[in-house]
Amino acid sequence: MNCRILAFNIVWLSGLTVSMEADAPRELQSTPVSNKLGLSLNQYAFSWKVKSQQGYRILVASDLPKLAAEVGDLWDSGRRDSEESFNIVCGGKAFLDGAKVWWKVQIWDESGVASAFSSPSIIQVPKNTRSVKPQRRTTHRIGEGGLDFVDGRIGKALRFGRGRPGLQSEDYQGLRSRNGTTISAWIRPKKVTDTWQCVYRKEDGDNRRILAIGKEGPFWGLWFGINIAGYKEIGGRIDPAKLSDGQWHHVAASYDGSSVRLFLDGVKIGEQKISGNLGSSGTASAFIGSLGGQREIFEGGIDDVRIYGHGLSKAAVAKLASGEGDVENEGLAGHWKLDGNINNETLFLPPLPVKNRVVFLGDSLISRMEKFGFLETALTAHWPHHNITFRNLGWPGDDVFGTARAEFKDGRNTRGWESGPPDGVGYRALLRQVSDADASTIIVGYGSGVAFAEAGIPLDRFRAGYARLVGALAAKGATLILLTTPRQEMMGSPVPDLKERNRRLGEASSFIIGIGKKHGHLVIDLHGQLSAPETEPITENGVHLNELGYRRVAGLMTRELGLFEGASSLVTIDSERVISSHGGATVGDAVTTGRGIRFDLRSDQLPCDFLPVARKVSILSAVDDYRLKVDGVDVLEGAAAGWGNGYAVSRGPEYDATEKLRTAIIGKNLQHRRRLRPLNKTYVFLFRAYEMGHLAYEMGDFDRLVAADEERIARLRVPRTHRYSIERIDPWKPVHDDPEHEVPRFIPAPDIADELSKMEVPEGYQLNLFSADPILTNPINLNWDTRGRAWVSMSSTYPHIKPGTEPDDRIVILEDQDQDGVADKWTIFADGLLVPHSVMPVEGGAYVCSATEFLFLADTDGDDRADERRVVFSGFGNADVHHMIHALRWAPWGELYFNQSIYINSFIDTRWGKRRLNGSGVWRFRPETERLDVFARGAVNPWGHAIDRWGQSFITDGAGGQGPHYTFPGAAFRSAVGAPRTMPGLVPGKPNGTGCEVLSGRHFPEQWRGSIVENDFRANRTVRYKITETGSGYAAEEVETLVRSSRQTFRPVDLKVGPDGALYIVDWYNAIIDHGEVDFHHPLRDKAHGRIWRLIAKDRPLVERPNIHGAPVEALLEYLKAPEDYSRTQAKRELATRSRDEVLPKLESWLTSLSTEDPEFEHHRLEALWVYGTMNAPDEKLLRKVLASPEPRARASGVRILFHWRDHVDKPFELFASAIDDEHPRVRLEAVNVLREIGSMEAANIAIRALNWPVDQWLDYAIWLTARELRDDWLPALQAGKKVFGGATDQLRYALEATGDPRATEPLVALLRDAKIGEGDLPNVVKTIAGLGRPPEVDLVLTLAGKQPSLLTSIAEGVRHNGVKPDGAASVIPRLAHGERSVREAAAKLAGIWRVTAAGGALAGRVRNARNDSERLIAARALARLKQFDRLAGLAASTQDQDVRVAAVAAWAEAQPVEARRPAVEILVDASDSEQIVPVFTAFINRESGASQLADALEKFRLKEAVAITGIRLVRASGRKFPELIVALNKAGALKPVAFDLNQHEREDLLAYVITSGDAKRGAEVYRRKSMACTLCHQIGTEGGKVGPELSSIGAYAQPAAILDSILSPNNDIKQGFETVIVTRKDDTTVAGILQRRSDAATIIRDPANKIVAIPNNDIKKTAKSPVSLMSAGLTATLRKDELVDLVRYLTELDGNGDARPLPPQQN
Repeated sequence: MNCRILAFNIVWLSGLTVSMEADAPRELQSTPVSNKLGLSLNQYAFSWKVKSQQGYRILVASDLPKLAAEVGDLWDSGRRDSEESFNIVCGGKAFLDGAKVWWKVQIWDESGVASAFSSPSIIQVPKNTRSVKPQRRTTHRIGEGGLDFVDGRIGKALRFGRGRPGLQSEDYQGLRSRNGTTISAWIRPKKVTDTWQCVYRKEDGDNRRILAIGKEGPFWGLWFGINIAGYKEIGGRIDPAKLSDGQWHHVAASYDGSSVRLFLDGVKIGEQKISGNLGSSGTASAFIGSLGGQREIFEGGIDDVRIYGHGLSKAAVAKLASGEGDVENEGLAGHWKLDGNINNETLFLPPLPVKNRVVFLGDSLISRMEKFGFLETALTAHWPHHNITFRNLGWPGDDVFGTARAEFKDGRNTRGWESGPPDGVGYRALLRQVSDADASTIIVGYGSGVAFAEAGIPLDRFRAGYARLVGALAAKGATLILLTTPRQEMMGSPVPDLKERNRRLGEASSFIIGIGKKHGHLVIDLHGQLSAPETEPITENGVHLNELGYRRVAGLMTRELGLFEGASSLVTIDSERVISSHGGATVGDAVTTGRGIRFDLRSDQLPCDFLPVARKVSILSAVDDYRLKVDGVDVLEGAAAGWGNGYAVSRGPEYDATEKLRTAIIGKNLQHRRRLRPLNKTYVFLFRAYEMGHLAYEMGDFDRLVAADEERIARLRVPRTHRYSIERIDPWKPVHDDPEHEVPRFIPAPDIADELSKMEVPEGYQLNLFSADPILTNPINLNWDTRGRAWVSMSSTYPHIKPGTEPDDRIVILEDQDQDGVADKWTIFADGLLVPHSVMPVEGGAYVCSATEFLFLADTDGDDRADERRVVFSGFGNADVHHMIHALRWAPWGELYFNQSIYINSFIDTRWGKRRLNGSGVWRFRPETERLDVFARGAVNPWGHAIDRWGQSFITDGAGGQGPHYTFPGAAFRSAVGAPRTMPGLVPGKPNGTGCEVLSGRHFPEQWRGSIVENDFRANRTVRYKITETGSGYAAEEVETLVRSSRQTFRPVDLKVGPDGALYIVDWYNAIIDHGEVDFHHPLRDKAHGRIWRLIAKDRPLVERPNIHGAPVEALLEYLKAPEDYSRTQAKRELATRSRDEVLPKLESWLTSLSTEDPEFEHHRLEALWVYGTMNAPDEKLLRKVLASPEPRARASGVRILFHWRDHVDKPFELFASAIDDEHPRVRLEAVNVLREIGSMEAANIAIRALNWPVDQWLDYAIWLTARELRDDWLPALQAGKKVFGGATDQLRYALEATGDPRATEPLVALLRDAKIGEGDLPNVVKTIAGLGRPPEVDLVLTLAGKQPSLLTSIAEGVRHNGVKPDGAASVIPRLAHGERSVREAAAKLAGIWRVTAAGGALAGRVRNARNDSERLIAARALARLKQFDRLAGLAASTQDQDVRVAAVAAWAEAQPVEARRPAVEILVDASDSEQIVPVFTAFINRESGASQLADALEKFRLKEAVAITGIRLVRASGRKFPELIVALNKAGALKPVAFDLNQHEREDLLAYVITSGDAKRGAEVYRRKSMACTLCHQIGTEGGKVGPELSSIGAYAQPAAILDSILSPNNDIKQGFETVIVTRKDDTTVAGILQRRSDAATIIRDPANKIVAIPNNDIKKTAKSPVSLMSAGLTATLRKDELVDLVRYLTELDGNGDARPLPPQQN
């Protein structure tokens, strides 16, 4: 199919004419196309004559006007490049029987010139001559013995009774009429009994219909069972003696829509008024003379049974009772005269036979085809527009006698199994199944049993049976295709007679071939032609074909059937980007792009990946590499040299469509198999059908399911148009020159032996490889299941999805079956995932953190493969892939925790309401209730969470360092969005950590137990922290490195203690770890490798792996005593899968059996409490015992359980109150935290009582946060005059200060007036009132300051956040002359804030006379706030002292940079002390336009070198780019810019000098120089600032190359959490620095001078992140090479283990 996108193409598309035309085709002919399957498809081939031809286009239409309009509604081939003009098979829609079809053709000659269309040609499709004749419905004899016909009322009748056969009729719609019915019969009972005797019964459940005699309830009579608005049995009384007279009696029951009537001998004997439709669903058989042939058997004769589809009148029934035969016979739905036969005399017209039905018949070879669907898919795809249906009648273990299809004959002779006789039950069932399938084609595959000498079938018997079967099948008029049996192959254990087996199969195959030749049947020789490749078997066990085997069968059979010939296509793009297509595809709508071309393509048929390649794409004269995408999906990439011959398209959306089709076919086959071989057939259809026969109607449901699947298949089989896109592949180029520490110049090849040799572990320990690629590719997370298997999530998609590439990240299960420390079995649990950061196995599947979704992947059939996927929650953020949700961890009481990181904003809808977490934090999830809550917030990238044996949490920070973070409900750490207060990690200054695990158990030494291990992934090491308790919290210190590798590919990201007690370390294996710093698509990112390492103590025994999965409850409870966290955790998870009734009684007994003398008694009892928590089974008695435990850690854990069980415990707040007064601070801390979560006035009153005890940093944080967050519970009560906090003044004062709420000022003022504020608390109270109060309240504290002037400092701090002005504002003027500087500075600030104009003179005096730079600048800024710029100009005059001028100009420039720039330049020119003039530079730099104003002013001036260097340093430290000012400063200072951008060779030389010549002591001196400003920003030990990362242990985790790059080019790699933030105030001044946090009142910034600056949120105009580091890129400009070498050497030796050298005195 060829469509050229050329100018002349537009001609025929638009209908325009051209001056030259090729000769039009002539002598058109159409010929019917046959097929070897014998299908009647009305398919035609087209031929024509023409002089020369390069291409053609055929249009086929359903009427002539459409054809004239050039609309091919049946087929438009599109232009196809081909010289062929003979037998072009129509690839369009099917032609209807008897239809008229018109077609015409257009050609292109060898010059590419188009002809006109030919004259139309017509096809008259033959009519379907199939017809059907009226037929009787089948009635079966059931039971033993012959039919006993006797004289009846009308002719003959049939005698029924025990030991005699009954009658069974198949179900059909007429027996289930909806509007009315009548059942009529003549009966002559031989024996009258009280038990029912059925005349007629159809058992459709509640829709059953019955006519019977017998006793029911109070009387004996005739009974009619029917469903009208529910099943009812209506009776008419009869004297039993009347029916015992030996005469024939007529019985009838009718329902006409309004009344039910019963008749005996034409006389009405019962009636009930009722209306409604009859229940009419069901497909059960109808029985005459019994219920299912086994019960309620009629004893006597029955004659002339009639079923009407309406209710007969009384007169009509009377006619029947008189013996008339023709009574409304047109309304008969069933009529059994029983006049010498059992025929149902009612005739019906059967449906027309299925036109094209392919039936597969045979043994296991055939039956297993339906599970793979390859052949059926190929046949369906070959004819996409034709309705061909398929039925698989294969039967496992069957033979040509239908042996496997045989069934029990009846209930009285269950041993009546007929196995394999020529006319046995099975053979009859086989033929019946074939007849029911209504085949037009039968594919026969029998013969595998011949292979077996003893257990199989003798060859002679097979020949006879096969010939007879083929004859019987041929007699049905279907086309037969015979398959020989494939050869067996050697698989598994040796088979001694394989050669002999195949010899016998060969003889059978030869016979089949002979039969085919003799009778003209096509034979496909699988035995002779199907072979296995040398490297891969085609069977599962040597006998049964596997997937590859059936793929090959499909390919072989389609070839032998002559299918898919000419279906392949070649799409060619020439040098002018003209597209042409040859073969079975149509192209069009081409668009040329800058990098290639796009076009539409539609295949005639879906491609099959198990058949020869269907398409190639060729680019003639290609000089570049190209990528082919189909519908945006990457399909192939090819080098330029290969495009000329073309690349095969063998994957992509077209093949995906075929796979969807195959999946639908397999599903259809499953439903048909359930119909063909139903479950419980004995009870539904056979001799026990009296029990479940009413469910026979369900077979019709399967038929409907099959029909629905076939409708879906019909939609899926039709090819659709796909968008092809061919793009030039441009060589990947880095965006920037990546530094060595981010992209190493040398990355060693993967080599396990070398990797092990490069790893260091402590003495007495060893490392081995547990698992690696290809099983693992970039593993991220590991968790264990109750079987001791490791579940590992991995992602090669990370860090970014490449457009057109579907993610295929996986979760695998690893098993160490022989327990040698190496995984020897692996199973892919799930694939096709997007960055599954964490997996947690549970019963029936696993929870998974995957991108924005929290998933449950269900394994419904226990095969360790996820087959269902449920999104539990969605809406988690994905703004940073390595910050997405991760780190799943079980809490001992049954909650599941997971983390997210700083750049993630999550908005979640849950059944408990909306949940939101902006930035980092920890989520808490309860699986049973699916309740989701935020547990903690903050940390930069919390990439690990561990819970110790007492239930306390610790997290690690993968970007913010600071070692383990002690974490509890409500905890907030740095970066917590909106947090008014945060807590630090336990070890400030420590490097970033990933993974977090508490070491436990008997394998590692005692001193290791309770330690926390985490991974310092940047330094390629795993470290151990010693954890000790202190107060309510913990202290930590790094004590040793457990694993360190000199290879940068070792990237430990997770670690867990395994079931054997060893430590398993997940190695992501990637030399490139930076996320946004290195191009997402950098080719050196490793996406193919990964490892898990195993660390053990060499001379200590491993732990015996616990047998947890499936263990008895008693054994699981004993595991709760194990020292290993793994054993206890997994035992609880296994117990959670059992019922409460099974577990709780045994748990209670286990508790009773515990010895109080056991040193671990309290922990054992806590474990029991956690089991109750895990099973959601509150036990108040046990909880109270734990809360009263002598072990404070148990009591603390009990408090948290009390929180969860508070609604199930009597007087829980009494228990909370006891915990608040507990002698141990951690118990009090737990109580405060859970009371805050409860949130009520009562909770607040109790929680604040913790202030009665000593308070450490964790308790102070928790109490303060509780008072603040519960302010809406207690503050309104206080305002209403109610007593809160028991009236305790100190507690009230503390809570009021914590609120940050203006409502708190009035109560504080009251306390102040009542003198109830202690002297030590007074400054904080004053600050709070000043910050929140109204003018009168601020006046009050101002009055206090008159008596105690030091309070002005507190007032000044408070009013920054308050916009009110007190009446007594002028009272600050005298304080400008106070003796204490702090008071004078506070007064100056207040004069400016409150705009005290009268203070101008005093302020100017302070600027002139102050002896401190800070005081001068504060006074000058106050003048600027008063807009007294004339005073500032005077103070800036050259006649003033330099210090005065600097302060005045700095303050002036902050407000009016244009006016202040000239005096500023004069100061800079005169300056000799470079540090003195820092405020002047800063004033201009911190204005929106200040830097450009200063640059302009410097144009014609010269500065001292030191001054210019200081200015450049300040510009670069501002976090903003001011290139014009740097140029001006370089020029004014006559500076020669120092190149700090060394090339790679220069860097390598310098690093070599660091190792050989660097002096750490001299480097420390360089570090302390004031001009370097290192100590201003960085902390080492306890000295230095916190603007930049802490450097105490930088040498332990950063490579020397990374340290050098950070010094020379700090903007290239800004550490996470230290990005520069620029805040612009509403007055257009700016503050640059590191964001500490944002509270509800202010944004907190640490500026480059290491000062904390709080900017009220209502004063902020905008906030932006800067790409510029606060660390100046020009710091090294003043250094010699040897000084830089010494500085790097010093930093590389800082290891954080107390070995950091003491710093020498600071040098200028």
